[in-house]
Amino acid sequence: AKILDGKNYQLVFAASGAQALGFLRKMRPDLILLDIQMPDMDGMEVARCLKRDPRLAEIPIIMITGHSGGDVVRDSLKAGASDFVVKPFDRETLLTKVTRGLDRAAGP
Repeated sequence: AKILDGKNYQLVFAASGAQALGFLRKMRPDLILLDIQMPDMDGMEVARCLKRDPRLAEIPIIMITGHSGGDVVRDSLKAGASDFVVKPFDRETLLTKVTRGLDRAAGP
């Protein structure tokens, strides 16, 4: 929130995968930042659920993880993520990836 504050984004936060899916039944964001580690279902499972929903499937997903191993990156992309950020990350890295994701969402 601190990094994206002041950038004129409307931010919505969920504490769990189930809560995120509940929010997404009522709204359609332009971009989703999705942590891989969550209490009830992991980010990979949430991403797969989103990609199966035709209304949400085209929303770019940026996975956030504390692990940079090739398996995590590969599995994130396979689950439907368009990009990923490894924690800890700096402000510029996140802003660049968010801008790129929003550009993808806007289309050609």
